[in-house]
Amino acid sequence: MISQQQSPPSRKNQLENTVATCLNILLVIDFHSQWCEPCRKMGPVFSRMEKQYPKVKFVQVDVDAYSGISDAFGIEFMPTFVFIRNRKKIAQFSGANEKHLRTEIERLK
Repeated sequence: MISQQQSPPSRKNQLENTVATCLNILLVIDFHSQWCEPCRKMGPVFSRMEKQYPKVKFVQVDVDAYSGISDAFGIEFMPTFVFIRNRKKIAQFSGANEKHLRTEIERLK
């Protein structure tokens, strides 16, 4: 009998699985890059908000590590925050704006 090894799931597939399984809760995805100064500024802010909003799912995606992910999600600028509920994108904005991020989370949670 010949067995075939399955290739590990791609990072894009992992993110798609997260989107598919986060039903009835707000999912906030931070698309960023390590070389992006505004992204580095927002990293700690995003981590704090994750603790402040336990009923919201937060995911950070380094677009350089996730090949092709920015195209799949239509990301043109960084940082970009995408808000998803029940597998549907309900909001998105780009820029390192803590107040706007908090306002969107409060509005959509």
